[in-house]
Amino acid sequence: MSNPGAAVTPPAGHRSRYRQLRPGPGKKREEVLANQRSRILAATIEVVAEQGYGSAKVSHIAQIAGVSKASFYEQFSGKDECVTAACDTALRAAASAVLRGESRGGEGRDRMRAGLTALADLMAAQPKATKLVLVDGVASTPAIREHLHKRFGLFEALVHDRLAATGPAEPPRQLIAGLVRGIAHHARRCVGAGSPERFRELVDPLLDWGLGFRCDEALQPCRAPAAPIHPDGEAGPGPPTYDGTRPPGNTRELLMVGALRLASREGFAALTPSAIRRAAGVSRRSFDANFDDAAGCFLAAVEAELEARFTRSLRQGEAEPSWSGRTAVTLDRFACSLAGAPDLARLAFTVTLEAAPASLAWRERLIATWAAALYEDAPTGSRPRAAAGEAAIAAIWGFVADLVTARRLHLLPTQTSRLTFFALTPTMSGEAEARL
Repeated sequence: MSNPGAAVTPPAGHRSRYRQLRPGPGKKREEVLANQRSRILAATIEVVAEQGYGSAKVSHIAQIAGVSKASFYEQFSGKDECVTAACDTALRAAASAVLRGESRGGEGRDRMRAGLTALADLMAAQPKATKLVLVDGVASTPAIREHLHKRFGLFEALVHDRLAATGPAEPPRQLIAGLVRGIAHHARRCVGAGSPERFRELVDPLLDWGLGFRCDEALQPCRAPAAPIHPDGEAGPGPPTYDGTRPPGNTRELLMVGALRLASREGFAALTPSAIRRAAGVSRRSFDANFDDAAGCFLAAVEAELEARFTRSLRQGEAEPSWSGRTAVTLDRFACSLAGAPDLARLAFTVTLEAAPASLAWRERLIATWAAALYEDAPTGSRPRAAAGEAAIAAIWGFVADLVTARRLHLLPTQTSRLTFFALTPTMSGEAEARL
């Protein structure tokens, strides 16, 4: 193996972007390795941000870092380990920024606002590191996604401690996770739009929304209904599991049903335009006339199924006289509908991640659409800001995804009081904040 401290000759016209140790005797091996590691991690953030996870190559990372491939492999076993370490570095920097911001922010709301503002400033200053964590890491591998999911526990712990300090009761874990999901939703949208600096404008609306979770209702345990309510209004287990047999009305729907059948049986990796065409029994010209690629067809199919169920649930809540009652019924019916279609729920809330980064923008858009529909007829005096409404729906999406991942989706109908509280909190966060 080559000497890790030896100079590396980059390709013609190429120059390392990062400061290297000056050559010469007396350099400790640990110092050399630490310097190389920091350059490799910085280069990883650069390369993945510019090329995406799939196209990023170890050779290019090593070139940008100014190290040999042998030196790279002395530090990391491969690209996945390196990307995971780079994500950890970015997350630690974010946590440190929040803590430093809080130390300058006084107490209570001012302290939390200073911490969130410091996070917003870091996002604007380091957009590529932010993108690595929120977009590129999710669009990588299941192992990296799972690692990031666990590491977000850092921020859940921070939020838990801040909310616990504002009252005597222990805030439920699901609420804390929902708060972090809501914040991440907006951070990802800003980064995906190429405007991470816009997140600073959302600090106050998100803070107001988050403080609403300290009110007494949030701390009550969920109450299970006597029996799950069938979306048709009858007691029962819910609609049958999706099996790809919904009668298609046209060629586009034929293709979407084919994509769902294929993904359900063989997984997302099996989706190709030709495989979908064969499953649907249509020509290549027909596919090309309707979709650009297999991922687009799959996401459109999942969205159509979800939208049909969500719209139906909205209609079933229309008979309730109050907006809060309509919201409760809508979410109860939607929860029962999803619980009765576990295959669709798995495709929607977990398998779609394999279509990232396209599915990330798809998910954020769908969350925004549902929020607009749910809060459209909220009372004028309590209608939430769009940021708070979307954050609440993002929290619900994450809650459902957790149940799907844990194979506990059948419990979703017993959790509708929690879903309803998520949805109602943006309309009463101002009152809750006043009580604080």
